Amino acid sequence: MTRVAPMTRAMRQALARAVRQERTRAGITQAEMARRMDVDHQTIWRWESGRKDGRQSLLRCWRGGDPSTARMAGRILTAALRSEEER
Repeated sequence: MTRVAPMTRAMRQALARAVRQERTRAGITQAEMARRMDVDHQTIWRWESGRKDGRQSLLRCWRGGDPSTARMAGRILTAALRSEEER
């Protein structure tokens, strides 16, 4: 498993925004996103509220998910990184 550095509050907020925006863009519910990413629907809520660091799960989906889920995870991670770089 890839190790990731601890998240700052700003990073957590950027990831939360990116998850919410991508889910909304895709027009899916938290439950549907959870099903696609093979996590509990409460996990999606925790990501969107900034209460949980979802990077490990997103990296797993990006690397080994079906193509559409991998693209979704990639867009989320990219958007969160860009947001953090703009700070």
